[in-house]
This record gives sequence, structure tokens and C-alpha cells, in this order.
Amino acid sequence: MAELEELLLLAESQSWQERSKAGQGLVARLGEPAVDAVILRLLLDARDTAVTTATAEALLARGDLVSWRMFARAWGAAAEDSSATNYIDHLNSCLIGAMYVASMDPEKAASLRGMVERLSFDEDEGVRFAATELRSLVLEGL
Repeated sequence: MAELEELLLLAESQSWQERSKAGQGLVARLGEPAVDAVILRLLLDARDTAVTTATAEALLARGDLVSWRMFARAWGAAAEDSSATNYIDHLNSCLIGAMYVASMDPEKAASLRGMVERLSFDEDEGVRFAATELRSLVLEGL
């Protein structure tokens, strides 16, 4: 529990390096409501997009449906805010990196396509909205 408390404190730091470290570490605890809210905030970090990138890369490296769902939530939130194009640029760069890694292994590529397809039917409207765009990007990119 001490590690979680430390990561949650780092997520509030003025230092982008510490917030990045928090995002990377908290990904392992994804699925806990308090943690999920912090991860989403770090994905859309108002002070430094390096935090966005570090957190998104950790999510996509984890590579399961829960992490892709969180990525889609951030994508959707950024897409809704016309002033958030910088976030979309950084999230897109992370997506391209994940697609590159997946393209090296047919099983990973199929899994990635399957995950974005499943997200297209998610209960959360924001996730479904983002998944539509992510699905197009993944299908074009793989």
C-alpha cells in the first residue's frame, strides 16, 4: 500500500519527471477507481505532454483491454476538446509505436485489431466514440 500512496503523491508533484514516473507505475494498478481517475488526468496532463507520453506508452505496453479502454477514454476526451490537439498528437505517436510493435508479430497485430473492435461496443459512449477513430487508424496502420 505504501507504494501506491507514493505513486499517488508523485502524481501531484510539480515535477513532470515525477508525474511521469507516477503514470508509469500506476498502470499496474489500473482498474482501481481512484487510480483510474489519476491515470486519466496524467494522460491529459495540463502541465507537460511528456507525462502524457510516458503514461500512454506504459498503458499500451501493458496491452490488455483495460489499458486500451483507458487509452480510448483519454483519446475521446482529447478529441472532444478542440484546444487539446497537442494531446492527440502525443497519443497518436504512442499509438503508432504500439502498432509498430504489434506489426512485428501477427498474433499481437490480431490482438490489437480485436481490442479496438471490442471497444467499439463498449458501454461507455466516450470509449465507443474514440474506438471508432482508433479502429480506423489501427486497420489502416496494420
